[in-house]
Formats: sequence, C-alpha cells, structure tokens
Amino acid sequence: MAKNVILKISQKGAKKTTKALSKVSSGLVGIGKSAALVTGGLGVLSVKLAGDFQKSLLEVSTLMKFENKNSLNSALRDMSKELRSVAAESGLALGSLSKAKYDIVSAGFSSAAESAQVLETSAKLAVGGVTSAAEAADLLTTSLNAFGLQAKDSQAVADTLFTTVRLGKTTMGELAGSFGRVLPFAKSMNLSLNDVGAAMATMTAAGINTAESTTALVGAVNALSAPGDSAAKAMSDAGIGVKRFDDGTVDLISTISQFRGLNPDEIKAFIPNIRAIASIQTMANNFEGLK
Repeated sequence: MAKNVILKISQKGAKKTTKALSKVSSGLVGIGKSAALVTGGLGVLSVKLAGDFQKSLLEVSTLMKFENKNSLNSALRDMSKELRSVAAESGLALGSLSKAKYDIVSAGFSSAAESAQVLETSAKLAVGGVTSAAEAADLLTTSLNAFGLQAKDSQAVADTLFTTVRLGKTTMGELAGSFGRVLPFAKSMNLSLNDVGAAMATMTAAGINTAESTTALVGAVNALSAPGDSAAKAMSDAGIGVKRFDDGTVDLISTISQFRGLNPDEIKAFIPNIRAIASIQTMANNFEGLK
C-alpha cells in the first residue's frame, strides 16, 4: 500500500491545498492596497496604536539577544517594517500580528529569518482558515515543535492543517484549542502529522466535535501503542497490532483497517477505553472516503 494515501494531504490534496493557499497569498495584495492604516510609517497610526505597536516590538525584543543598542534599534526597525508589510498584504490586524510574532519567537523561532518565515505562513493560514494571526501562529508553532520541525517546514505543516479543516468539520480556532494535546502522544507512537490530520478530519466529519475527537484519538493512540496485559494478549492472539512502514513510521490505514467490520463489543476485547473505541471504529468505517 502506498504510504501517502491518507486524507489527500500527501498526494492530490497537497497540490490542491498549496494552490489554495497560493491563491490566498496572491489575493492578499489587493486587500493590502486598501489597508491605508498600516501602509506608511508609524506616523500615520493613531497615538495609542503607535504606542501599543512600539510596546509589542519591545516585548518581542526581550526574547532576542543583541550585541549592543545599535543592533537592537536596527532589529526594531526591521521588525516594524516586517509587521507593517505583512499587515498591509494580509489585511490582518497589526496587534494580532505583533502577538503572533511574540509567540513565534518565544516558541524557539528566534532568528530574524526563521520568525519572518513562520509569521508569513501564519498570516496565510489565518486568512485561509478565517482566524487571527496569533491563533494561527500558536497552532503552527505547536505542530512544528511537537514533531521537531524547522521554520522551512512551516508551509507543509500549514497545508496539512488547512486540509484537516477543509475535509473535517472543525475550525482553526478549535484545532488550536485542542490539537496540542494529541501531538506529543502521536509523535511518541511515530505517527506523522498527516496521520493526525487524517484522524481528526475523519472523526469531526463524522460528527464528533474537535475536543472529543482529540480525547478519543489520545485514547486510541495510547491503547494501540501501550495496551494493558489482557488487551495485548487478545490482540496478539487475534494477530492485531500496530502496522509500520519500513522506516518505522505507523501505517495508520493498515493498523485501523484491522478493526473494520467489528462492533464495539468486539473491539472492547482489544481496546477497553470507550472513547478510543469510538475513535477507532469511526476511522475504520470512514477512512476509505478520504483516500
């Protein structure tokens, strides 16, 4: 079985999503032309807004290291120009972008190049996902850090997140509020971010809300990767186990397909957690529609 078949993220879906985000990005130019508030220097801003913006820049600078005052002043000027440029191109609020910048730097993407790349991707994700820049940045950096990825991977991660929302019944805001709870467990099991997106899209599309889907998926991951003694024996006797690709990553479709056609009582012999059962049964019955 081909490895990249789940959720249309790694094959056709990735291309469609990339195109969709590219269209969003190119469309931002028109929006930016009318965003007169932030197209000029700080002098065109209201006194309060200018003061708030300066305060935000200084807050971000506290997370960064500078050799001297001149390098600090230079960084502040560059950061001001960067944020106002992104605001002009995206139409997003300057305050939200400043908060996003702070969160990005505090998440470890502290170099000018890294933080700029993640901020730009966050802005695209915010516009495409109809959320704030700060919320998009939080979700994006959480995902990057959970899987040990770098700033250069931010676009691929954004594609996955965008596709999860598009194919599921969830929002960027709802994902931002719960996604981080499942990612560490998924990483420890060697699930990919695409797998997590596939699972979340499948469950939310089937009517399970985002928070419940997250809890159910955590239960499923734990039950499959670290079953209790009786569950492990039952799975072993039935020839059921976690299926992996040659590189050690989990083959989620093959793993979940083993439970297809089983009712909850039958699955309970292998997976005692009722929420995990709901997760596995929902995925088993619906993955085919997402290939």
